[in-house]
Amino acid sequence: MALPTFDEGFFQVTALSFSPSVVAVGETATMSITIKNVSGKSITKSYVYQDGRYPSTNYQYGGAFPTQFLYGGGGSSGWDMKTISWANNASHTFTATVSFKEGYYQLDTSNYVLDPTKTYIAISVVTNATFSSGGNYDNLYIRADGSYLRILSARDNPKLTLEIERTPNDEAIAVKTTAKLTADVASSVLTAHGYSIKLTATNAHNPALPTDTAVTFNATLSQLITGITNSTSAVTATFSAATDWYFLLTVSNGYETTNAYGSIPRAFANIHLAGLSTGGVAFGKFSGSTQGKPLFECEFPAYFNAGIASHEYHNGDVVTINGGTFMGYVTGSTKAIHFVIPLRKSLERINSATLTQLKANISNNGGYAITSSNVSGGSNYIVSSVTRSVSVDKVRNVLEVYLYRSTAWDLTNNDALSVRNDTISITLYE
Repeated sequence: MALPTFDEGFFQVTALSFSPSVVAVGETATMSITIKNVSGKSITKSYVYQDGRYPSTNYQYGGAFPTQFLYGGGGSSGWDMKTISWANNASHTFTATVSFKEGYYQLDTSNYVLDPTKTYIAISVVTNATFSSGGNYDNLYIRADGSYLRILSARDNPKLTLEIERTPNDEAIAVKTTAKLTADVASSVLTAHGYSIKLTATNAHNPALPTDTAVTFNATLSQLITGITNSTSAVTATFSAATDWYFLLTVSNGYETTNAYGSIPRAFANIHLAGLSTGGVAFGKFSGSTQGKPLFECEFPAYFNAGIASHEYHNGDVVTINGGTFMGYVTGSTKAIHFVIPLRKSLERINSATLTQLKANISNNGGYAITSSNVSGGSNYIVSSVTRSVSVDKVRNVLEVYLYRSTAWDLTNNDALSVRNDTISITLYE
């Protein structure tokens, strides 16, 4: 944008801004302007002031905004110069809060945006130097044409509400929309001021100004002013049920803007019953059951604090096994027998066990442990001369049995052995 120029060219504008750049009569804006002295003179005193004009209905030359000093002013005259060091080709930045109050003459409000040919901010630099023109000042006019500033006769103050939901249920990908636009002016005035509608959506987890996807919004401005309720036609796009979605509805005419946010969560269920006569239930998802094929589904890690009765051993359970063969070894100078019993159910809850019955034939290539040959029904190992212990290995889900006596077994040391079981009973404890 081209910067405005001074009438006589004794000064140059190198930077200019208004914040906000769109104001209404009665509001204020912060102005910052950087002015370069190119007059060829060194300035030691100056005052800089601004005023402005707006179109009026009862004065042909327009009304005036209040005069405001950017530098100097005041004193006995009200227009005193202030000391400044402003060499040729040096720049100064002046800032001020500019008030756009309506002046003595009546404002022409026939136009929403004040006519830029009749609306401007004037800035005058007055100095103690005499320029080549014979004068000591130069003037600048900043037109309110949108290059740096627009001035509205009054604000519409539009306000927008938005609500979006999945429909016909929380699992759906279609949506229904409720939205309404209100303002401080009549609907006919609002419609005439050239507003447009924009809807955007994102599935990112940040609802701030989503711009990922433009979504067609089928309602007109008039319909939005009237209000739409639970409309399935305003937004016909679909949105994946697997993710959250965030929406931003914007109504703007370039001068005034209003936003409204909406969101829909991903389709999710802690517990979902299939709704079929043959049943079905799912945890952390929607049931995949079909008629005649019920499912029990779970998307969560399962923790059964009381255990699963049919799949875990519990305190006081007695494991009795008749028959079968267990493998082990003999060690400890042939005084210790060790063998392993794998079990069907989980030992997760079990911390200790006691061997209460053992009749078996235990042998290796050295012979039988306590007899010279096989004994029908097995030898009894629950005797006072045999020390017995059982350890629980939860990782392998086995019980490890230890038999020890002070005299050696009739076996070969450090050799594998077999336990040909007749009856073994072990009591389990949590």
